[in-house]
Amino acid sequence: MSCGRKSYRTRFPQFPPHLAIAFLAAAALALFAQPAFSHDWYPNQCCSGGDCYAISTSEVEALPDGSWEVKETGEIFAGPNADATRKVKFSPDGQYHRCSFNHDRKATSICLFIPLPNGS
Repeated sequence: MSCGRKSYRTRFPQFPPHLAIAFLAAAALALFAQPAFSHDWYPNQCCSGGDCYAISTSEVEALPDGSWEVKETGEIFAGPNADATRKVKFSPDGQYHRCSFNHDRKATSICLFIPLPNGS
């Protein structure tokens, strides 16, 4: 004889195990994932927490003497092998990066990173 109550399984259906695992994996990734723009490799002298950012190849130009120009500001960075204080550095991720005060693209550049040359 039924007293009108639904069974435990009907009231609380079992959550499929594969969905539970997928949900837990997604939650763990969301909890521990770092933002894509985070770059822990920027040297302290270049970046104070928010000055560095990736740039496109169209924002810089390699000059015939081995130096590099930041097109937005016209600033020149000596090549990586030059004996100069303001020279490009190599980026470990193979992309171009620029550090400028307060992440302002029109501000003075602090550092410029270029990809390693092919074959390096």
